[in-house]
Amino acid sequence: MIDTSLKIMTFMWCVSFSLIGVQLVIADEYGIVMKSADGTPMLPELLKLTNQELYNDTLESLADEESNPDLLERITDSTTSAALVAWELVQLLSGTYIFNLLAVFGIPVPFIAIVAILYMAFLARTVIGYVRGV
Repeated sequence: MIDTSLKIMTFMWCVSFSLIGVQLVIADEYGIVMKSADGTPMLPELLKLTNQELYNDTLESLADEESNPDLLERITDSTTSAALVAWELVQLLSGTYIFNLLAVFGIPVPFIAIVAILYMAFLARTVIGYVRGV
């Protein structure tokens, strides 16, 4: 069962990265507009979801000490920024980022929640199995 869970996690991890890659590398280059089931273009939704400008602005503001001279505020900004980046990394590495992308496709949230809960149960079972050495 642990190997099956690992295969499911690997598949979800690959799909998480490949959806973004297909949109940004293939569809944009050839002028193809990927659309969700209800007909809305996916690129603006993906750009809102990935939000690279937020990360760039956050890193620039953290590097600029003159814009924020208050030490306590700089510490809280750094902590919040680190938590934001860490959460995105955890989502990407655990394969749960795909569930954010499923919402972009127009899949109803209750269905996504059910699949996400099952996936997290498989993930927990796999991690526990590997820690115990089963």
